[in-house]
Amino acid sequence: MEPELEWLRIRVAELEQRLAAVESRVGMAAPVPPVVTPPAPPPIVTAPPVFDQSPEAAVVAEAVTSTADTVEANAGLVWANRIGAVTMILGVAFAFLYAVDNDIIGPTGRVLCGLVAAMVALFGGDRLRQRGHRIFAQGITALGICILYFSFYAAYQLYHLIPQALAFGGAVVTTALGGALALRYDSRAVAILALFGGYLSPILASSGEPNDVFFGSYLVALNGVALTLARRKGWVSVDVMAALATGLLMSLWFLTRRTQMSPIFAGFAVAQFVIFALSPFAPLRLAAPVVGMFAVGWMCSPESSSVYWAWAGAVSLVGIGLAWREGDDRRLAASVVGWMVGFAEWSPHAALHGPLFGGLASGFVSYLGATVLLPAVRRTMGTYSAIALNALFFYGVCYEWFHRDYAGYMGLLALVVAASFLGAATYLKGREAPAEMMTVSAGWALGFVTLAIPIQMSGYGITLAWAVECAVLAFLAMRLQNQWAFAASWIVGVLALVMVFANDAGRAWGSDYSPVINARFVPFVVVALGLAANAYWTSQLGFLPRAMAGVPLVAAHFTLLAGLHLEAFAWIGMGESKKAFASSLLLALYGLALVAQGMARNFRLHRVLGLVLFALVVVKLYLYDIWQLNQFYRILAFVVLGALLLSGSFLYSRYRHRLLELLKHDEEN
Repeated sequence: MEPELEWLRIRVAELEQRLAAVESRVGMAAPVPPVVTPPAPPPIVTAPPVFDQSPEAAVVAEAVTSTADTVEANAGLVWANRIGAVTMILGVAFAFLYAVDNDIIGPTGRVLCGLVAAMVALFGGDRLRQRGHRIFAQGITALGICILYFSFYAAYQLYHLIPQALAFGGAVVTTALGGALALRYDSRAVAILALFGGYLSPILASSGEPNDVFFGSYLVALNGVALTLARRKGWVSVDVMAALATGLLMSLWFLTRRTQMSPIFAGFAVAQFVIFALSPFAPLRLAAPVVGMFAVGWMCSPESSSVYWAWAGAVSLVGIGLAWREGDDRRLAASVVGWMVGFAEWSPHAALHGPLFGGLASGFVSYLGATVLLPAVRRTMGTYSAIALNALFFYGVCYEWFHRDYAGYMGLLALVVAASFLGAATYLKGREAPAEMMTVSAGWALGFVTLAIPIQMSGYGITLAWAVECAVLAFLAMRLQNQWAFAASWIVGVLALVMVFANDAGRAWGSDYSPVINARFVPFVVVALGLAANAYWTSQLGFLPRAMAGVPLVAAHFTLLAGLHLEAFAWIGMGESKKAFASSLLLALYGLALVAQGMARNFRLHRVLGLVLFALVVVKLYLYDIWQLNQFYRILAFVVLGALLLSGSFLYSRYRHRLLELLKHDEEN
C-alpha cells in the first residue's frame, strides 16, 4: 500500500497548488494550511478496507491499477504464490519418493510427516488469511490439501499401512475439506490447486499394482467435488480441469494394463460421464456422452458383448433422460453421436448376430422414440441431426455386419425402418406437432422405401418401382401441397431415368427379344407414364408456376421416344438405312401426334414440341438421310416425311382460326 499512499499524497499536493493559484487570481487569500503531524501507521486489521466510491476515487483507482506497480504486485504475489504452491507440491512428492528409495524414514514416519505437514499448512494458511494475506494464504491452503491427498493415497497404495476403506474415507474427507475451504475462502485458486494435487497423487504414488475399485472410487469423489464447485460458484475452469485430468488418468490407467482390465472399470467410466454430463459448461456436458461411450467401447473387449451393451445402454439412458428433463435436443444429438462412436471403437468382430442385432435395434428404437416424444418447446438442428444419424447408423451398421449372411432380408429391414418413421409421422400428426417434424419423419420413411427397392429387387423391377414411387410422391405433394414431397418425387424420377437408360436399355436384344412386351420396352413405357403423371400433379401445385410441370413432361416424351426407337431398332435388326429411315419416320409421326393433340386439347407445349420434332426431321433428312440412305429408302423417306410434314401444316391451316382464338384467350388470361 505504500506506493499507492505516496501517489495519493503527491496528487493531493498538486491539487492544493492549483487551488491556491485559482484563489490568487480571483483575489482570495489562501488559507495557511495547518501543520499536520503524520499519523502513526495503522495496525493491521482483518476486515477489508472500505474505499471511497466517488467518481474522483474511481479515477484515482484506475490510475493506480494502470501503473507498473500493479503488474509487479500481481507477478510477485499472485503468480509467484500459485507457481510456488505447485512447486512445493511436487517437492513433497519427490521427497516421499526419495525417502522410499533411500529408506531414510520408515513408511509410517513418512505418512505421519505428511499428515503433520498438511495440518500445519492448513492451520498456517487460515491464520495468514485472518491477518490479511489472502492471496498468499490460498497457495498454502492448497498445499496442505495436496499433502493430505498424497499421504492417504501413499499410505494405502504405496505402503499398504491402512485398509482400502480407511484410505478411501480419508480421500473423501480430504476432498470434502478442499471443497469446503474453497467455498469458505471463495477462492477458485484453492479449488484448482487442491484438485491438482488430488489428480497428481495416483501418478506419483503408484505402486505398479493397480486397484480398479479404489482408483475408480477415488476419481468419482474428486470429480463430484469439482462438479459441486462448478455448479455452485460457476467456476467453469474447475470443471474443465477435472475433465482433462480424468481423461488423462483413465487413459494412462487403461493403457498400462489393457489385457487385465476388469469389466467394472467401464462402470467407473460411466460414472465419470454422469458427473460431467451435469456440468454447467455446455460444451463439456455435450462432449460427455461422446467421450463416455468411447471409453466404454475402448475398455470392453470385442468378446464381452453383454458387458458392452449393459454399460452402453446405461450411458444412452442417462443421455436420453437428461435431454428429456431439460427439453434439450442438442443433448439427444450428442448422445446419438456417442452411441455411434462407442460402437465404432468396440468393433465386435466375434459377437453373435442375435445379441448384436438386438442391441442395435434397441438403440434405434430408443433414440427414435426419444426424438419424437422429446418435450422440447422449440426444435432445432439437434432434433433433425439425431433423426438422421440414428437412422443412417442403424441401417448402415446392420447392412455392413449382416448382408453377407442375410442378404434377402436387407430390403425388408429398410421397409421396417420406413414403417417406423411412418408411424412416427402419424403419431406426430395426431399430436399436432410442428409440421417440419412430420415432414422429416415422412421424408425418411419415403427415403428408406426408395432404398429398399434396389436392395430387395433386381432387374428392371427397380426401375418400375421407382417410376411408380415418382408418381405417388407427386400425388402426395399435390394433396398435401408439400414442397418436400414434390422435391422427393423429382429425385426419385431422376433415379428412374438414370436406371432405365443406364441399365435397362441394354436388355432384350438378339435372341432375348420379343416384340413390345420385353425387359427393355416395358421399363421405358412405365417410366414415361410415371413422369407424365408426375407432370400432371406438379401442374396442380399452388406453390409452383404451372410451367414447371413441363420439365417432367418433356422427360416423359423423351423417354417414350427413346424406347420406341430402341424397340424399332430391335425389330428391324441389321441395316443402317432401315434404322435411319425408321428413326426419321418415328420422329415425324410423334411430332404429328403431338401437334394434333395440342390442337385438340389447346396444349401449347405439345404443339411446340411437335414443331421441334418436325424441324429435327428436316435437319436430319437433308444433312444425314440424303447421304446415308440407299436410293429406295431415300425416295421413301422424302415422300413419306414430306406427306407427314404437309399433314402437320394442314392441321395448322384447317384450325388456324380456332388456334388464333385460343392464343388470344391465353394472352388475356
